[in-house]
Amino acid sequence: MSERNPLRWEFLRGTEIAPVLEELGMLRIRVFREYPYLYDGSLEYEQKYLQYYAANPDGMVILLRDTDNQVVGAATGQPAKGNWADNSLKVFGDDAYYWGELILDRPYRKRGIGNDLYKQMLAKIHELGYTKIGIYMIVTRPDDPLRPSDYLEISDFAHNHGYRKIPGATEEWSWKHIGDTEETPHTLQAWIN
Repeated sequence: MSERNPLRWEFLRGTEIAPVLEELGMLRIRVFREYPYLYDGSLEYEQKYLQYYAANPDGMVILLRDTDNQVVGAATGQPAKGNWADNSLKVFGDDAYYWGELILDRPYRKRGIGNDLYKQMLAKIHELGYTKIGIYMIVTRPDDPLRPSDYLEISDFAHNHGYRKIPGATEEWSWKHIGDTEETPHTLQAWIN
């Protein structure tokens, strides 16, 4: 990183991920509380979910740490032929790599850091021999009254990096919104490059 962005990259694979599950989970909870997810997460759930990356030898996490060693960004992934209990990654095919997320704390957005993080993740995926990458993106509505006026559509990032929707390939994933008492279903669209 440049002096303008004094962040430190940390690349972890497989069992190396286990020691950072709590830090990564806390970042996910912070970032996904924002629109469009409005996720009321728990560290218990996060550690259970993130364990899938740590359990896969080709699972990976790239962390960004600030000058105080705090995790302020991350990218995650694992082979689509991974060990997810619900088989939701099968839509991408056994020869694809699943890019789980690319997330940054708000002060680090719109500074080119997300693109740098994506390029780092892409290079690592290609080093593992994968050429196809699959992702899931939440489906949003332009008329959603909760949508902030400065919201940047997540799918624009995917489209600009060569991803395309897989027709008819959607999943319903449930989570609890902030202020709700129960989980509600949300539609996610599968994309592939």
